Order: sequence, then C-alpha cells, then structure tokens
Amino acid sequence: MNEIEYINEELSLCKKLQSIEFHQNQISFLPESLSKLKRLKRLNLGYNQLRELNGNWFKFKSLVELNLECNQIISIPNEVCEMKTLKSLILTNNQIKEMPENLVNLELLVLSGNSLESLPESITRLKQLKTLILTDNLFSFQEKVKIKKSLPACDIVF
Repeated sequence: MNEIEYINEELSLCKKLQSIEFHQNQISFLPESLSKLKRLKRLNLGYNQLRELNGNWFKFKSLVELNLECNQIISIPNEVCEMKTLKSLILTNNQIKEMPENLVNLELLVLSGNSLESLPESITRLKQLKTLILTDNLFSFQEKVKIKKSLPACDIVF
C-alpha cells in the first residue's frame, strides 16, 4: 500500500495524459481539476478511501475504463454512467445500494460485493454489455431470473 492522500491539482496540467494509476493509496477526495484531462482513457482509483463522487468531476471526453473497486462509495452519480466513451466500470467491494437509471455503452460492469437488491430497468438497454459480475450482493432468486432474461447475450455471474 502506498501513502498518497491526495491528488495534486497540477496533474491536470498534463494535457496528454491517457492513464492514471492511483491504486492502493489513501485518497479520499478527487480534485475537480482532473476532469480537464480530456485525453484520459484509463483511471484506476481502486483500494482508496473514496466515499463520495462529485458528479461535476466526471466530465471526461475519452475515458474508457474506470476502476473504483474497494473504496467506501455509497452511491454513483448519474454523470458517471452518462460518459459515452466508458466501456468498463469496476465498482467491486463498495457500499452501493442502487445504480443510476441511465447506464450507457458499457461492455463490462462489475458490481460484486455491494448491497444491491436490484438493477435499474435501463440495464436492458445495454446491448453492448458482454460481462456483468454481481457476486456477493443481495439479489433474490426472482431478481436474478429477471436480470438473466433481460440480458440474454450477456455473460452474467451471480
């Protein structure tokens, strides 16, 4: 584990930056200035101390992969799911109880180890979704059947 507690705002001056790896640190706050990194494709903030995600922060134009696993996140702002370029969203082992209604364009969605009992109806519109991992949640048998039926072409793991 590293000891980085915050992300320096000056990182946003690196305009050509495409990947950020702050995995296994002590980060609890994300500076809004990072959303200025218009070429950023990959952001890994797994295993940190994040609790809240400010929706204004997620204005990335090119982000393809977002890893927020093993934080303390309770809710996901709509803006995260509205990022049109986002293909991979990893939210394993947080404290999420519900997902936003407006999921778009995802190919991989990992929600294992949360407190989910259901998924939004919009999940049926994720025609590109190839893999959905939902282990260690609170889904009833009926909800699992409903999810499987709504995404017949998707590899789903409960």
